[in-house]
Amino acid sequence: MIPSPKVAMYDLKPEMSVQDIADKVASIVESKEYNFVMCNFAPPDLVGHTGNFDAAVSAITHTDAAVGTVYTACQAASYVLLITADHGNAEQMRNAETRAPHTAHTCNPVPFILAGPESAGYVLVPDDVKVEDEEEGGLCDVAPTVLEILDLDKPEVVSAAWLLH
Repeated sequence: MIPSPKVAMYDLKPEMSVQDIADKVASIVESKEYNFVMCNFAPPDLVGHTGNFDAAVSAITHTDAAVGTVYTACQAASYVLLITADHGNAEQMRNAETRAPHTAHTCNPVPFILAGPESAGYVLVPDDVKVEDEEEGGLCDVAPTVLEILDLDKPEVVSAAWLLH
């Protein structure tokens, strides 16, 4: 476990420990010891709670670089990389009506991004292309998607669907 920095508010160190986490994840992926690796990049959420726009931009910039580190390792190791979130935060830093800082989680849609080697055989449809009868996925669909990618059976108690077509 890589600890978060010891600061009064995360806008004082918006990058937090994100690159250390990315480097550790990349090392684990490169070892190919595990079939599944999961991590949380906290800066956009925790810095978003401060209401500090400039710090949130910095947090997102550092997180983007960290994702790049993990992506590069996943590509080199032929791992499938999934990126998602359970809520938004830093994408809405101001209340649209009052212009006051917005420091709470949002209910805005979050992305589900899959990046894998061509050998994985997944075909994704670009966001701007509407698939006939396409339904939006939900957080409940992430676990079945991971199970499918890992070629594991979905337990009967899981009624959600996988997110790929």
